[in-house]
Amino acid sequence: MLNFDFPRLAAIGLTPALLQQALAQAGDGDLQLARICRVQRDCAWVHDGEEERQAHALPGVHADLAVGDWVLCQPREHEPWRLLERLEPFNQLVRVNDEGARQAYASNVDTALLVMGLDGDYNPRRLERYLGLAAAAGVAPVVVLSKADLCADAEARLAELEQRLRPLPPILLLNGTDPACRDALLPWLGAGRRWCCWARPAPASPRSAIRCWGRRRRRWAG
Repeated sequence: MLNFDFPRLAAIGLTPALLQQALAQAGDGDLQLARICRVQRDCAWVHDGEEERQAHALPGVHADLAVGDWVLCQPREHEPWRLLERLEPFNQLVRVNDEGARQAYASNVDTALLVMGLDGDYNPRRLERYLGLAAAAGVAPVVVLSKADLCADAEARLAELEQRLRPLPPILLLNGTDPACRDALLPWLGAGRRWCCWARPAPASPRSAIRCWGRRRRRWAG
């Protein structure tokens, strides 16, 4: 029997369609439905809508995990849960590396916040690549230009992107030290909203590049 609390899990992105998939895969097993919030080399951290728990995945499952995946776990007291199965995601942000292998960034997201600092991090070409990845996955992008207070020509760079990007996504010009920054992001960060954040250039391990989905506007590290 699958254990779940739909309202609690819906607050972190569970949908009726994903629940039906979980019920079909769980069968008669005594399993807990949870969502991946961190993936590390030898384990994962899952969230059951109430708290994070460490989980050890079967070898054939761990390699496919990405932040945002929904999984079926076997709860265990006083030790890490056993992560048995991964649900097929309804979408996934991926790229193909130089060896031709697919690398997953995040699963089951509606919105990608593409954060680019208006300092040494400013790179419109990289932003266009990220927009292409989001479009390929069917994920709505929101461009966040941060560190506006450190850039003398912030408005000019905003105008440049508005002329360059097509189709034109929402673009926010923000100063991260200003409390109003949070209010500007609220339309995309409410409870149950499924979002991820690209906060810097992708490193060798994409799992460390993503902060994905939140409850009560918390940030979850990938």
